[in-house]
Amino acid sequence: MTLEALAQKYDPLKNRADPVCETATEPAETATPPAAAPASRPLASWHDSPAVVALSQFLKEYKDQGIILVRKKDAFTLKFEPGLRSDDHIDRWAAAVAAFNLLCDAIPDLVELTDRGLLRFDPS
Repeated sequence: MTLEALAQKYDPLKNRADPVCETATEPAETATPPAAAPASRPLASWHDSPAVVALSQFLKEYKDQGIILVRKKDAFTLKFEPGLRSDDHIDRWAAAVAAFNLLCDAIPDLVELTDRGLLRFDPS
């Protein structure tokens, strides 16, 4: 599955104009800063966040790629088991980039959910 196909399938926010963080195709100096989020009611569950749901679905579907969401101190990151190597198949790299982009979209909601005690991670 190509990177574009993965993005179309898992990124409900793909066409938005305010990327949360730098992507592999957009250098930091040209990245658009995030726009102020519209006032909305707080999330009651991770199921209320389309970005978190998309990331969760992606990680479940591509579990065989060994991509795991972890929280280290105050940061969210992806862990790869086994680690990524330059000679890995292109599909694994495409899945890694797609997971990174989904994580970037989900970070604000992941922070809110963990700050409010609605989402917990095992200590790493």
